[in-house]
Amino acid sequence: MNRSIVFFDIDGTIWDLKQRIPESTVRALKKLRENGHYAFLNSGRTRSFIHDSDIRELSLDGIVGGCGTYVEMDHEVIFNHLLDDDLVDRTVSLLKGNHMPLVLEGCDKLYFDEEDFEGDPFLRVLLSQEECKACRITGVTGERRVNKMSVNMVEDNIEEILGRLSEHYEILVHGGQFMELVPRGFSKATGMKVVADRLGVPREDTFAFGDSRNDLEMLRAAGVGVVMGNGTDEAKAAGDFVTKPLDEDGIEYALKYHGLI
Repeated sequence: MNRSIVFFDIDGTIWDLKQRIPESTVRALKKLRENGHYAFLNSGRTRSFIHDSDIRELSLDGIVGGCGTYVEMDHEVIFNHLLDDDLVDRTVSLLKGNHMPLVLEGCDKLYFDEEDFEGDPFLRVLLSQEECKACRITGVTGERRVNKMSVNMVEDNIEEILGRLSEHYEILVHGGQFMELVPRGFSKATGMKVVADRLGVPREDTFAFGDSRNDLEMLRAAGVGVVMGNGTDEAKAAGDFVTKPLDEDGIEYALKYHGLI
């Protein structure tokens, strides 16, 4: 039996909006590795934003974080692409100058200004991340280890702003109100390749599970792209197989269907 690598998105795939992981998923990942296959998270979240105890307790071989900008295997960092400090400063200046709240997402810390998110429910999420070692953007000097950014969009001058950003970033827009800025040339698919090359596993023996916009490249790059039943239409069009929703044992169902467990 060939050893496969299976990559799992987190939000909407491993856990739901209330960060609940189905027991069937925990069971399936354990069985997957017992059967000799590899299991990796592959998330848009940067490493500093992946610390929940339920996630840490999953049976995993490693983490691809920050849309392919960070790779950790067996608790060892094997790849970490950081944004240039000058580019970070220029991007912050552009976005803050246009009143667009942003989070600098790093491998060690998250950077944001609390006052920018006043009244935004996302602020509660950010403030709950004690283990992220969150820092302010404004007034902080010195090196910031930033992999990517998340931004609340505004309507004013948005096309002009996107045009200026597109030279340096892959821009992933979610629902017209939120976007991720990923260094140009990086995606969850590039992170997959780092892992597959290190382990010597061919593309046809890779699987990817996802549900949304930042999973598209990963789903297309995998030997088999599996889309959760609760996923977006865009994701379903990019995948090869649509499984049941996550809360209907979707991960376990797909792994059994493809003979991995």
